[in-house]
Amino acid sequence: GAVLAHADTYCIPAVSFQLRGRKTWRLMPPPPIPSVEGRYDAHDGGLYGTGLWQPSYEASVGEGEALIFFPNLFHETFVPEDGPECAVAATFQFQHPVPVRYLRAFLPTHTMSHLYYEGHCRELWHSYATLKGPGTEEPTIDEATHQRRAAKIFDKADMNGDGRLVVDEIHAYLEAEEPPWERWFL
Repeated sequence: GAVLAHADTYCIPAVSFQLRGRKTWRLMPPPPIPSVEGRYDAHDGGLYGTGLWQPSYEASVGEGEALIFFPNLFHETFVPEDGPECAVAATFQFQHPVPVRYLRAFLPTHTMSHLYYEGHCRELWHSYATLKGPGTEEPTIDEATHQRRAAKIFDKADMNGDGRLVVDEIHAYLEAEEPPWERWFL
């Protein structure tokens, strides 16, 4: 059915399959968050009345169709008044592919959002950047520490020593880590 504008607490993409009836979606990227003081309520209807709810996209999804949406993408849905008395949809999250360009494009906003400060995505997204399991690397802003960590990972992962990393080497590196990575991440 219908929902008020909100951003889900998913850290990974989701797909909503429309099983019966028709649903209209209105979507927008997360509004920028300039500082901790500029945070807004990302939950049901929290953007209404702030001037921030300005949908960029609208899509009507019918029976047998689907809509894919990324983490922290604000959306609201409603069913047409002249539609059937019942609309049914099922939503699933999926691990791959990871929308890294989207995450990077909105990284400052994501890290100031409910997805980060409420703890939903902090560990997972940190792992994307460090290639270390959740909770194994202490965050730092020290550039020399980042360079040392990156060089150590690169040297260990570059199994053939050619100075380049390919997908198979990264998979092998992650599979060999202790504690092992969750299978869904690989």
